[in-house]
Amino acid sequence: MAKIIDGLVEYMMAARSAKLPMEVIQKGKSHLLDSLAAVVSGSTLKPGKLGLQHARAQGGKEECSVLGTKLKTTPILAAFANGMSGHADETDDSNSQLHPGCAIVPAAMAMAESHDRGGDELLRAVILGYDIGFRFHQAFEPRSTSFGATFGCAAAAGILAELDDLQMRYLISYAAQQASGSRAWVGDDDHIEKAFDYAGMPARNGVTATLVIQSGFTGNRDVLEGDQGIIKTYAPCDPAKILSELGERFTITSCL
Repeated sequence: MAKIIDGLVEYMMAARSAKLPMEVIQKGKSHLLDSLAAVVSGSTLKPGKLGLQHARAQGGKEECSVLGTKLKTTPILAAFANGMSGHADETDDSNSQLHPGCAIVPAAMAMAESHDRGGDELLRAVILGYDIGFRFHQAFEPRSTSFGATFGCAAAAGILAELDDLQMRYLISYAAQQASGSRAWVGDDDHIEKAFDYAGMPARNGVTATLVIQSGFTGNRDVLEGDQGIIKTYAPCDPAKILSELGERFTITSCL
């Protein structure tokens, strides 16, 4: 009997070249641009400024752009800083359960820039990230949107890095190790922790998961149904939703 991880990885690998409906392509372009605008506008607000301050303080190789600034830094720090800006002013996209663009687009942008990928590859990665992130959120019903977003960011970053089948399995496991979050951000009057939870943290974690796998890290080949897998850890949950209508219903078309 095929396992969920098999279907998930097969879909992620095929997403690099699968034919997409024109409606999905157009919505993807719209949400990509909308998310970039949210990052630029949010870069002038406190969460964005603090994200920039953190990235600048860490330094690192000048590979990726921090939008709205002249700073270039590492993929991990760029994803984090742009994520912090992406949810700073609440103009980022959403559906009934998630704010996907503020995290997934910064993660995808950082990987696309550092790996010299083109616009079509970036767009496909973003669309995939929305689909994977939303389905993990539906399946596990976590307390914070950052849980699903971490898997979405990892998926987007992973196909831009051109990970192979086995590496994709490791990628999902490393995303699972970092998927977290709490609605405790409601106690932060400055909106800093919410931007971190919704966007900065999952964008950073998704890119981190991808880069460590590229560096040769190995891991669990089935973090879903395997021994000590997250389906048991987070029970009760509905893991069938991870693959539900995958390739038929595209999450990005339901986002505003």
